[in-house]
Amino acid sequence: MTETPRTVMSSGFRPGLPVQFVTLLRREYWQHRRETRSFGLWVLFVLIICVLFLVTTRLEYLDADQATVAIAAGNLTEILLPAMALLIDMTLLFLMAMLAVNSLVDERKDGSILFWRSLPVSDELSLSAKLLFIVLVAPFMAFVAILLVQLLLVVTASLLFSQPLDAFAGLWRQADMTAMSQRLAAMFLGQSLWYLPSLAWLMLCAAWGGRFSPFLPALLLPLGIMVVETLLKLPTDMTRILLERTPLRSPVGLNLDALEALDKNAQVSLLPLLDTDFGALVTSAEFWLGLLVAAALVLAAARVRRWRGDAR
Repeated sequence: MTETPRTVMSSGFRPGLPVQFVTLLRREYWQHRRETRSFGLWVLFVLIICVLFLVTTRLEYLDADQATVAIAAGNLTEILLPAMALLIDMTLLFLMAMLAVNSLVDERKDGSILFWRSLPVSDELSLSAKLLFIVLVAPFMAFVAILLVQLLLVVTASLLFSQPLDAFAGLWRQADMTAMSQRLAAMFLGQSLWYLPSLAWLMLCAAWGGRFSPFLPALLLPLGIMVVETLLKLPTDMTRILLERTPLRSPVGLNLDALEALDKNAQVSLLPLLDTDFGALVTSAEFWLGLLVAAALVLAAARVRRWRGDAR
């Protein structure tokens, strides 16, 4: 007899945990194809703008000597590439927040939660797959996209600005794609792990649902805590802790110390803005405390999801 999903389920077959997890990750990709396509179009738009900027800059140096052109091209690689990476990174952070909310809201709207809950998969495993897709798969896709865009920009700059072979090679050495990829990998991984509590909190608010947007309670409760602490002058330091889990004062991502030094020293290179002290991050007590809080919030979101069922 030919096996169908129904006969397999009725026979008591239960796929292993790795198979379940991979299936759930594939589900997240198909569920968020619209968001991933929109992000891809945004990356393409950034690439077009950067290429137009390179072409415009090259036209300004038509009458300049080759040495001046080579210096200008080198400065562009140290300014344009990091700026483009930071621009896409800020978009990625917004995308991660949207995915954390939409991953639970959309499944209730389209009724797909009924199908997935009929399968032998726990709510905890489903939410873990959603969170893993947000903090690892989505940043990895952004990481690859940034590297491809930077590679295309370096090739374009090489063709536009470098005529002699030695200038061409010098531009590639100055771009240093290996060091750039290491900076980006540390930044993306640090961001994903550091923002886990914030993303898990958004998922909990989305699992609760209700007639209002999940962003409303997700913002009002932390704001209320900060207002109460400020008005009563409590020594709890909750305002700093909460703000550090947002891009406003986060120790990962845009390096604010390097930004201040850039302004004071009038430096040209923006590469220090991408620097992340990953070792110091993972050895801090706040980092591990944040992981514990994130795990507790995911478990709470799973219980709320199980309790609410398909209620909208």
